[in-house]
Amino acid sequence: MYAVGLPFWKLLARLGVPVAVRVDVLYDADADRFVGTSTGLPGLVCEAPSRTALSAEIAASLGDGYDPMLSATAPATRHVGTVNDGDVGFYDQVTAALKKRGFFFVQRGNGQHEIWSDGKLALSVPLTCLSRHAANAVCRAAGAGLRF
Repeated sequence: MYAVGLPFWKLLARLGVPVAVRVDVLYDADADRFVGTSTGLPGLVCEAPSRTALSAEIAASLGDGYDPMLSATAPATRHVGTVNDGDVGFYDQVTAALKKRGFFFVQRGNGQHEIWSDGKLALSVPLTCLSRHAANAVCRAAGAGLRF
């Protein structure tokens, strides 16, 4: 297996060489959530109530054709009514910070996340974003100095 983030990993993956993604997982007791981030794939941030659900969410993010250098040029049509309507998470604050940095909504992911991009970098944003650690990870990946 070849590690994501090493030189030529994208080329090798396209040629069929198996690649491995390292995901750092932490448990946020305040939000009762597991949060997964990856230094090999900047912008990959997922959260879920269990490790099993987190694994499924990461797989769904990667199954969306996740590419940290997504070359989206125009925003997609945003779906009306998100899962987080009326929720008490950091989603609204995170997306407001992303918009200030020039990011826009690209698409709804297969799991409980959305893909946002500035045309150069793609970010996976959890729809609930209940964990401050997930919110901080998204802001850090976007280069926003905001911390929760």
